[in-house]
Amino acid sequence: MSFFAVTPVVFVALIFFHVTTGQNYNFAVDISVAATPADYQCLYQKGYSAAFAQAYSPANGGSLNPNVIQNLYNSMKAKLGGEIYVTPTITKDGKTQFDEVFNAVTAAGLEVVTIWLQVTAPITWSNNIQNNINIIQSFVDRALVSFKFYNFDIINFEVRKFA
Repeated sequence: MSFFAVTPVVFVALIFFHVTTGQNYNFAVDISVAATPADYQCLYQKGYSAAFAQAYSPANGGSLNPNVIQNLYNSMKAKLGGEIYVTPTITKDGKTQFDEVFNAVTAAGLEVVTIWLQVTAPITWSNNIQNNINIIQSFVDRALVSFKFYNFDIINFEVRKFA
């Protein structure tokens, strides 16, 4: 089974909900650029069942990905499951990054039921391990407050020091 068709990445799943459906995913694609409805339809026809849309980018000190809302709408039109993920920045706390994503997606009329935190190459994180832990913990703490009325699981939340 392949979960990432374009670029292999590592995700730390913090909150496990689904934006659109509760289906099982056979193949999924990670999208950080604008994709058209035809792009998503092609993926669906090729057997993909979900799209992971980047909702937050570390570019320019951290900002909402301008393509996330349209990508979610386009994936839903193609009958693909939709997931969102945050590629964090070390220049803002996790709470702020979570809020920017949660508020934008809910303002667009979408129910936020999954947010993934993407953890990639160690080079993108601070040399200060405690700072990195604080960003992740702040993100998790804010998610706990935002989803307080939902039934959720925190999975795979373990911080390890890589030598």
